[in-house]
Amino acid sequence: MKGQTILQSLAGLVFLVFTCGCSPATPGLALSTSQVDLGPIRGGGVEEVVFAFSVGEGGARVEELKPGCGCLSPRLTVRGRFMDLPCALLEGDEGEIQVGFATAGFRGRKDTTVEILGQGVGLPTQLNITSNLEPWFEVTPIRLLMGSFPATQGAVAEVVIRGPKPFRLLKVTGLRHLQLDGLPTPSEGQEHHLRVRVPPGLEPGSRTEYLRVESSLDMDLVIPVRFEPLGQLWLKPSNLLALGVFDPAQSPSATLEVGVTTGTLPQPQATLDGLPGARLETVTLEAERSYRLSLVLPADLPPGPVHGFIDLLLAPEGQDSAQSTQHRLRVVGISKPIVSRP
Repeated sequence: MKGQTILQSLAGLVFLVFTCGCSPATPGLALSTSQVDLGPIRGGGVEEVVFAFSVGEGGARVEELKPGCGCLSPRLTVRGRFMDLPCALLEGDEGEIQVGFATAGFRGRKDTTVEILGQGVGLPTQLNITSNLEPWFEVTPIRLLMGSFPATQGAVAEVVIRGPKPFRLLKVTGLRHLQLDGLPTPSEGQEHHLRVRVPPGLEPGSRTEYLRVESSLDMDLVIPVRFEPLGQLWLKPSNLLALGVFDPAQSPSATLEVGVTTGTLPQPQATLDGLPGARLETVTLEAERSYRLSLVLPADLPPGPVHGFIDLLLAPEGQDSAQSTQHRLRVVGISKPIVSRP
C-alpha cells in the first residue's frame, strides 16, 4: 500500500513536469523587453538595437513593423533567419526584432518607436528606443536657411563641416532641386567647405530638403536646407494665414507680405470676407515694390473657431486692369480666452 502511494506520487510528479515543460508560460508573443535606452552616443552612424522574443501557446502573426521615424529600419528574424512580412509565428519559436537606428542629423534627446502590428496575444505592441545624441560632425550652420530670392537668379550658400579627426566626404543623397559643390573632397582633413546651390529657374515656392552626406569613416551627416524661390509676383504665405490658438484680449494679429522681384507694384487693394470686426493695416516695406499687411482681430471675439478670407487685387507694373491678378488667402484660428484664476 505504501509502495503504491509512492508510485502514484511519482506518477503525478512526472505528469506535472511534462505538463509544465510542454510550452512557454506566456501565450502569444512575449518580448524580453520593450524599452531600450542607449544613453549618450555619438551621432552619425547606425546603431543596431535588438529586442528578443519568444512565442507561447496559440502562436502569433506579425503583419507589419511600423517605424515611428524614417531613421529606423526594423527587421524580423526567427531562429537567425530574416523573415518576410506578414509572418506566422508558431508556438515555441524564438527570434529578434532588429532595429537599425540611423543617428545622423539628430542632436540631444531622441525618443522613437516601432509598432508591432498583428494578431494574437501580446499584439499589437510598441517598442521604445531612447538615446542622447552628440553629433560626431560639427556642421555650421546646423540648419541652412537660404531665405527668399528671385527664382530667376538662384542662390548660393556655404556649409562648413568639422570633425575630431581627419576624414573625407564622399557623396551626397537626397538632392532634388539643389546642387552641392565640393564632393568628393580630394583629401582627408578635419575641416571641409561645401557650397550649396539653388539653380535659377525653379518654380516659386518654399521648400525644405535634407542632404545626407557620406564620409570615409562610415559616419553620415544630414544638412537641412530651407529655401524659397520667388516669382515675379510673390505672396508669403501664399494660401493660408494660420492664427493658431490665441487670446482675443491680447489684440491678436497676423501678417502677410506681398511684392515683386522686378518692376513695380502699387499698394494692394485688400478686403476681408467672413471676419467681422477685423481690419487690415498696410505698411510699405520697399517703395512700389513690397508691402506688409497686418490682420488685426477684435478683442471681443467669442470662443471657438475663426475662419474667413483675405482677398487681394494686385496689379504689377506693365499690366492693365484686365490683367490684374486676384488672390484669396484663407484665414483660420481658434479663439480661446484666458480666464484668470483668483
